[in-house]
Amino acid sequence: MEAQAKDGVVLSLERVLDALVSLGLTQRDAQVYIYLAKKGPFGEEDLAKTMKLTKQQLHSCLRKLEAKGMVIASLEPLVQFSAVSLERVIDQLLKAKEEQGKALQASRKKLLSSWGSMIENDSANI
Repeated sequence: MEAQAKDGVVLSLERVLDALVSLGLTQRDAQVYIYLAKKGPFGEEDLAKTMKLTKQQLHSCLRKLEAKGMVIASLEPLVQFSAVSLERVIDQLLKAKEEQGKALQASRKKLLSSWGSMIENDSANI
């Protein structure tokens, strides 16, 4: 029974990881977010050691996650990073994807026109 519970937790974590990646995060960024959400808050140095990442790798992840509003840094003497709620993160990522879709839809006609012109020009040069 305990093994099944552990497997269920692993599958749930994989599902969350896959969902975050499908919404535009890198695998590493999603792993850092999930770790902070489960175990945080952490200082950058301790988190790098715990996750076995270089300081540069972790710094890059944290900056990207901060820019997306997924983690916040405390203003204490030693900076601590914390994850925001998964619900809020999913809402933010979905909103960003929706905006990307709207932008692509808005430029669709122009893109197709440019593509058609390019194909015509290539055909004329053969």
